[in-house]
Amino acid sequence: MTAPEKHDIKAIWGAQAVEPNLGTVEQIRANADKFQSAVRRRNRIEYAAGAFVVAGFGSYIWIFRSPLMQLGSFLVITGAIFIMVWIHFRASAKPIPSHISFMDYISRYREELRRQQSALRTVWLWYLAPLAPGLGLFTIGISRLLEHAPANRHLMWPLVVVMIAVFAGVWLLNLWGARRLQHKIDELSRLLVS
Repeated sequence: MTAPEKHDIKAIWGAQAVEPNLGTVEQIRANADKFQSAVRRRNRIEYAAGAFVVAGFGSYIWIFRSPLMQLGSFLVITGAIFIMVWIHFRASAKPIPSHISFMDYISRYREELRRQQSALRTVWLWYLAPLAPGLGLFTIGISRLLEHAPANRHLMWPLVVVMIAVFAGVWLLNLWGARRLQHKIDELSRLLVS
């Protein structure tokens, strides 16, 4: 084969429209399905945890006679309900129709990743902030109870440290999750550009 013929074959091959590899299509759809399942599983866990919090702090309203602890319990319940409603309307998995074109599917999958990433990045606003006032009041109520039990006063600071550590841990884990989603978003964006 002469050099010009070789060049013509390369030109023809390069000019052809590149169809996505079937394995890639199937893999992207499988990844999207897996992601949707993970979101649904996460939300079910959050709903169960929310119901547990509502039941637990609901019982505290009747168990503890401290007005601060009762008000704190009520605010925690309100915060937990707000979180569950927010998750349902803002962070539920939105199914991606399978009958659309491959590029539209990638675009929709990327938008779903962005939506979930936004929820993770703002977890301090819709998840942590609604619980903080109630937990703060409840903790102050506990500290007042412990004032009458000097032998147990040393328990207060570890409780506060644990609560702060849990809040910080939830916030940092969600930021880490948002960064991981950014890598997937970038990969899909490269596919849409190519």
